[in-house]
Amino acid sequence: MKKMNKTVKGIFEVLLENEFKGTKILYVGEDENIIKCVILLPPKKDMDKLIELLPNLKEQVNANDVKIGKQEGKKIEILFGKRDLSKVHFTPNMLNKNSLKITFVSSFGNTTLDFMDGASCHLLNGGRTRMGKSYLLMYVLTSLYFQNKGKIKLFIASSKISDFYPFEGLPNVEFAEDEDEMRMILENVKNEYEDRRKLLKTNEFSECIDAKGVKKKFPHKYYLF
Repeated sequence: MKKMNKTVKGIFEVLLENEFKGTKILYVGEDENIIKCVILLPPKKDMDKLIELLPNLKEQVNANDVKIGKQEGKKIEILFGKRDLSKVHFTPNMLNKNSLKITFVSSFGNTTLDFMDGASCHLLNGGRTRMGKSYLLMYVLTSLYFQNKGKIKLFIASSKISDFYPFEGLPNVEFAEDEDEMRMILENVKNEYEDRRKLLKTNEFSECIDAKGVKKKFPHKYYLF
């Protein structure tokens, strides 16, 4: 309780020092990886000003990371990640065998991205130079390929194809670096898509609208997709 009171006091002090008078702290809770704080902003303060204050709050509670969680009007959840990533070791149980689900380690604990899930089957990866975009893609591709024992087919197109040379020579991996090679890869992907679409229209799979439906109702035929 004393530790929690100290956390609440520290957050409150930072808010007051930065002209957030009138802010109410509705809840502060803590577990192994996260400190969760729910506040109610005063009428004249907005989210942009709070975001500018996040680094100060992170330092005050001695966290390794911070992000905004749920938002309901002026009611805002702030999450502080306590996990020291330098002490996290990748273990076999983080792998998802024969799966398109990838484990990501963060200051807030482990999370997953499942490319079989229709709500998260695409990944947009952006950032400035040297922020780690290529490393993230390498991690995603390596996880997918290793978890599926090389049975997944990877089409890798990049103007900096040398970033992906660790995949060179592996089965079921194709590279494209220029316009002509890109056209060839797109043609292959298009043909594969058309073949699967035609299969879904056959009587055998008439009850299914996508590959997930096939996996659920005809798991022994899922390899076709």
